[in-house]
Amino acid sequence: MRKLILCLFVISLWSLMFAEQIQTATMDSILVSNLRSAVTNGSPNYDEVMDFYYEKLNPYDGRDNGDDEEDGIREGRASYEPLKWNTINTRDILWEYWYDPFGADGYNVRPHMAICQDGGFAVTGYYIIEDFMGGYLEWQGYVLKTDSEGNYLWADKDTLDFMGDNESRAIVETSDGSIINGGGGYLIKRDINGEKLWDQIIYGGIGAMCNANDGNIVITGGTQTGEFLLRKIDEDGNEIWNKDFMMGTNWTSGKCIIQTSDEGFVITGSVSDEMSNSDILIIKTNSLGDTLWTYRKDGCGDWDQGNWILENSENNLLVCGLLYNQQSTGFIGLYNLEGDILSEYSGNQTIGYEQFYAIDIPEDNSFLITAGITGMDVYKCDYNYNIEWIDDDEEIINPYYQKISENEYIFYFNGVQLMKWEGELVGIQEDIISIHKTKLKCYPNPFNPEIMISFNLPKYTGNSQINIYNSNGQRVKQYKLIENYSSVIWNGVDNSGKKVSSGVYFVTLNSNGKTMSFKKITMIK
Repeated sequence: MRKLILCLFVISLWSLMFAEQIQTATMDSILVSNLRSAVTNGSPNYDEVMDFYYEKLNPYDGRDNGDDEEDGIREGRASYEPLKWNTINTRDILWEYWYDPFGADGYNVRPHMAICQDGGFAVTGYYIIEDFMGGYLEWQGYVLKTDSEGNYLWADKDTLDFMGDNESRAIVETSDGSIINGGGGYLIKRDINGEKLWDQIIYGGIGAMCNANDGNIVITGGTQTGEFLLRKIDEDGNEIWNKDFMMGTNWTSGKCIIQTSDEGFVITGSVSDEMSNSDILIIKTNSLGDTLWTYRKDGCGDWDQGNWILENSENNLLVCGLLYNQQSTGFIGLYNLEGDILSEYSGNQTIGYEQFYAIDIPEDNSFLITAGITGMDVYKCDYNYNIEWIDDDEEIINPYYQKISENEYIFYFNGVQLMKWEGELVGIQEDIISIHKTKLKCYPNPFNPEIMISFNLPKYTGNSQINIYNSNGQRVKQYKLIENYSSVIWNGVDNSGKKVSSGVYFVTLNSNGKTMSFKKITMIK
């Protein structure tokens, strides 16, 4: 009898556990289905999607368990928030638009926006249209122009007789309102209505351009043979001077160029003497392009690069970049025009990883800097690098921005998305507080063949996982985590070692049976 009762008890317990697993699997399938529908079709209210998500996955009866941190995590909201812009009181979104002129599967936007004389905006980058065989039909540069209110005016592909696939990396406006853009091996000029006026072959890869004070255009870039590009052209593409020079023995890259207050030019980028090793590079020239000084920053890693450079109101140079030595760390350097090092910072975990964009806020002697592997980690600091506040928007990837009036800013993102808003850049609190916020970031997205999934939990619990689901709600991959912040690389292989098909997937960060965050990712082939 005892054995019979014990057997019945075990069977009953097993049945309950099995039923719970079925219910959980069904709930996951329903959840992913609803999320897929909301994200794909475009939910008018993101908070509604998130409320549904956390309600279904983490039901909460509203009772206070006495643990504020746990309550904050359970609700999926921020009990622990970084310092933010005072968005409720001081920021007003004037307009926001997404653009898809070519029906593409993905768009890249470069940081070099042209704010035009007619008040409009011109962005450049490249788009991708996939095929059904695991490849792509088009991989092409483009230019897109809007009016001052964000209304679409025109977009044009970088179609070239002498080149197939290409990527546009730089853009400027000329004195007559025309647009010149360029990329790897080419330049194109279009009139104010987007009609192509001319195109030409350029030796090397263009990485950046700037308008010179004399009405001409200065180009920088690099090659795979150690030559660094530095040229001045007129608005018709005629070369005025060429100061290309050997800088390394492998590849070089000029990513940002500006004209400085002394009429010279300064460039940042990277230089390599080995295929897998590069240094941050800064070059200062006079107005004729003659080199005055150079500086190489070696982080003793494999992949160091300068991404952005600007001159502040005190005539010093800020360089944003990346040092890569086993792990990615951000780099910030401040130099005077003579090349003296004023300060250098790296490895600040508070502000994320790669530093890739900045603007000067001269009225209060500060910088606005964008950092992070993915997502929007924007922070404000003074000229001595005292951080005033941090804003972390998990849903925006690669944000660039320019100040267009005293309190108006234009933001532009991969997508293509443009957003104009007005308001002061102020922090809600005066002192920096410690950041304990769940983060899940996926880069690049879309991806092929690998994607980096980085995560950050408020604390390590010993029972945390990253789960990847297909669009049918089936879990295809799981990573068990051994610390509260790090990253994993998913190569598109499921738990059984088989390659999964291209398409939409959902990544969840789970801890102690609760889903802390999720991301939608797309695998292309």
